[in-house]
Amino acid sequence: MSRTLKEEFQHSLDLIDTLKRSSHPFVSEEYQLQVKEVLESLDQCSKMISSLGIFSDNESWEDLKTNEIVYLTIPYHKALALERVRVQGAEDRKNLVYHQVKSYNDFLKSLDHYGLLPKTHASRLESFLAGQLTIENVASKVKELSDQLRPTDAAVFRAEKIAKHKAEKELEGKLNLLQKTEAKQKDPDAPNVDEDEVRDLRKEELKLYTLKSLNTLEMLSMEVQMLARAPSRPEPPIDLMRRAQAEQDQDGRERQIEDVTGYTDKLEKNPLTEAGRPILDSMGKINRPFKLVSTRQQLQSKVRGTGQYLPTMSVEDYLEEEKRRGGIIEGGGEIPSTEKSDNDMDDEAADRETMKAREWDEFVEANPKGSGNTMNMG
Repeated sequence: MSRTLKEEFQHSLDLIDTLKRSSHPFVSEEYQLQVKEVLESLDQCSKMISSLGIFSDNESWEDLKTNEIVYLTIPYHKALALERVRVQGAEDRKNLVYHQVKSYNDFLKSLDHYGLLPKTHASRLESFLAGQLTIENVASKVKELSDQLRPTDAAVFRAEKIAKHKAEKELEGKLNLLQKTEAKQKDPDAPNVDEDEVRDLRKEELKLYTLKSLNTLEMLSMEVQMLARAPSRPEPPIDLMRRAQAEQDQDGRERQIEDVTGYTDKLEKNPLTEAGRPILDSMGKINRPFKLVSTRQQLQSKVRGTGQYLPTMSVEDYLEEEKRRGGIIEGGGEIPSTEKSDNDMDDEAADRETMKAREWDEFVEANPKGSGNTMNMG
């Protein structure tokens, strides 16, 4: 059963109240589902307001019906609900903050249209509310707004902050009075409530939400600047996998074109194209990979083998190749002696004795007899 606008808005407020009292953690799936329900209900209210044409650019504050003033707060409630959305990554956060700022912008624009913005802030909000807010200009607009709201004089800034805090406290008291008045309106036995009183309390409620909106926009200013400078979203893992698979398939097709006789990767050259080159050049440098095997029979046994293979040569072939290059000396010959002769050993021993005697003479001269411990007597 479809709800009326009044019922749908009350449903939104009930969901918001439930969300505030929720015991689920912020990051839990249950909590995020509650946030989603709030946003969907508020969006439904906005669609119904648009289709019913409740607000018009040609009407003034006096033209608004008292029971319809409350619908001006829908963008404000949406901005508060967006604060509770969980996202991952700078790009998602940037998009979320943009929608949050846009909701505040829509709320303040509607108040500006009806002349409900405080006089102290109306002039400061002109640039922020002028034109269309986009994800490209949100950073510059929020920064400019923050600069407008924050006086350069520290004393003036402190005084305005204190005055704003007092105003919020006073308006919150009036909001409590409004809630009590609404409860009386629902009670059929209660006396009729003055409409002008309700209208004035609604205006005070909008003033309170205006101050809270500006406070939040000031706090979001620094984050918006940081997100604007954040790098773009990296390629998702699924896209990386697809691209890697495509490159692998392309390499496979290239290998099939290059070598239709069999498989080989690019760690080595095709043995079939290298078969004509000698394994070693005249200087002994290896021209192509090979491995040593004990007999030629082992080579023959692998002719019909499967898988990757390397050019090989037997031990006999390797020795013959080394002999042909002159790398192997055949026949006898005098083996160079690596041992020292007896004469060399005698000369070294004599030198050591001479140095030892010289060192002893120098020690005796430097330490004459009797110059040792004198038992503290001189």
